[in-house]
Amino acid sequence: MKSKSFSARVTRWIGAARSLYDLVLIDNRINEMNGIDCLTQLRAMPEYQSVPIIILTADDDCDLRLNAVKTGTTDFLNKSFDPGELRVRATNLLSLREAQLALMDRARFLDH
Repeated sequence: MKSKSFSARVTRWIGAARSLYDLVLIDNRINEMNGIDCLTQLRAMPEYQSVPIIILTADDDCDLRLNAVKTGTTDFLNKSFDPGELRVRATNLLSLREAQLALMDRARFLDH
């Protein structure tokens, strides 16, 4: 039951935005759901299938990291991470996202 409740809240939170987020950070230890479940919910939304998502965790579990990558995380940082490292990784992912969106726009232009 909690997963459905949380899922509805994630959907409302994302839906409340006037525009699509270009980068999402997920803490793996969310009160009602773990980060992998949240990632799964986001990736199920067509508009979030290619948005970069970083999972933050204090867990050193290799299986967790593997599962996160298989589920679609773009990057993974262990706590406690260096804020500078997060900033650089986020900047790189945002640059890639910008290029991806530009290519998508160009493809739409060429199709018409």
